Amino acid sequence: MSEFIKNHPSAIEVFVYYEREKGKCDLYEKLCNVIGDYEISEEEFKAVFEKVTNMKQREIRQLVVQDQSNLRLCILSDVIYKKSINESAFNIAKMIGTQDIDGQDFEFWFNRFSSGNCNLDQKTFYDLPIEILENIVEHLNFPSQMRLRKVSHGLRKIMDERRPSIDCMYFIVGCPSSRKTLNLSIDDSKGPESDGYWKRSYHGENNIKILFNGIKTLLNNPRLRLRNFEWDISSSSEIDVQFIDIINSSNHKIEIVKLEANFDSDLMVDLVKAIKPGTLEEIAFGEYEYSFGRYDIPGSNDQLDVTINGGGIYFVRKTSD
Repeated sequence: MSEFIKNHPSAIEVFVYYEREKGKCDLYEKLCNVIGDYEISEEEFKAVFEKVTNMKQREIRQLVVQDQSNLRLCILSDVIYKKSINESAFNIAKMIGTQDIDGQDFEFWFNRFSSGNCNLDQKTFYDLPIEILENIVEHLNFPSQMRLRKVSHGLRKIMDERRPSIDCMYFIVGCPSSRKTLNLSIDDSKGPESDGYWKRSYHGENNIKILFNGIKTLLNNPRLRLRNFEWDISSSSEIDVQFIDIINSSNHKIEIVKLEANFDSDLMVDLVKAIKPGTLEEIAFGEYEYSFGRYDIPGSNDQLDVTINGGGIYFVRKTSD
């Protein structure tokens, strides 16, 4: 016996009531066409038929109200016997004496059975409407989103069409025991810290390569918008070049609002060129903090704050009210 029939015996009662105008023999044959020849014996069916004969409409309605999955056999039967979705919905509403049924659930099962999938058991993750899958993806934290990309091509496509759930990236290199360690922190500045913050360290060339493959996927998402991007790596020009190569390979400009980095001049120019025009509001080079000036921007009412010391420059554009 299928799991559905085992877990929903009342579904057969509702089905028998739905098709009650047919004779006992014809109805048993029709039920077998719906659920399979060996799912219920003639003796078991006879007992159900006798029980339903004495049931009232309100009792059937109560079975449906308590668990709408009790309608699935009726819906599947209508699909098998070529009834339209409107005809099926009308007949089922007439059977239970009310139109107060879950329309979305009814439509889901009718369309699922019509597609050739006659499995009566509960929906799987892949059966969910695309809108629901998108909502699930949108509310996952970043590590969960990246793991979900590996499940299937369909989920990867959904992932890559949604805005990533992070808006801050911080890269820092340390050198414990003379071995380079690249520390990556990713953050959602608007979400709860427990869900939005993620940090990981990568040791050695192979692991850093794995990191950059993941970062490339993230940066290639045209919906990514970074409020903060920080690159604090002073000991490895090779890593700098690898990262800028990823930036240059993207087919779109990256949105960054605040940029702090210590690339050398040529790589810094490459990075700034890769940023979407009109999105960058603050930019810092190297070490900064000590002297300050404010300058008018030609052709604009805005001003530019500039902080300078011997090691770096920090720019902030101030928009006039």
